[in-house]
Amino acid sequence: MKKSKILVYMLTVLVLVLGLALASCGTDEATATSDTAPVVEEAAQQPAEGENDKSGDFAFSTAAIDGSTVDESIFEGKKLIMINLWEPWCGPCVQEMPALEKLYQEYKDEGFLILGAYSTDSGTADIVEKLGISYPVVKMCPEFAQFQTQYVPTTVFLDAEGNLLSEQIVGGASYEQWKARIDDFLSQS
Repeated sequence: MKKSKILVYMLTVLVLVLGLALASCGTDEATATSDTAPVVEEAAQQPAEGENDKSGDFAFSTAAIDGSTVDESIFEGKKLIMINLWEPWCGPCVQEMPALEKLYQEYKDEGFLILGAYSTDSGTADIVEKLGISYPVVKMCPEFAQFQTQYVPTTVFLDAEGNLLSEQIVGGASYEQWKARIDDFLSQS
């Protein structure tokens, strides 16, 4: 009798933990049309007055996944910067990373930079290595908080001076969806 109560308790805890993890990824019907090509949506949330006035001079300093220091100097010589907030436990985040890597390889010589930012250390390095991610992956820092929503992945685009070019884009996207957005931004620069 005692074993069955323990089993029921353990299953209940497992279901709750899985439910919370899946819910926090932000892949509900509002942000996804299928398992492979979620809709990219601009977040309805507008920054509070003074929180982000879309002005330049975006300064930050954080640690890269390899332990080196990364700061705003990484933007020098770039036309377009994509900051992708993700977590290793988020399926849609990890699912879109190969497409992001492909885009980085295609556009890096045209002044495009992807900066992946995470806060959960557990499993992050393994995922980056397994997927062969070569774009910079850094630890979340306080300066990136202005881009956060309640979901991951969340993505924003900046110009070389740190000017915000888009509101938060919530949810994963396909290679084609990101490519169209990148082409649009680069054609305007």
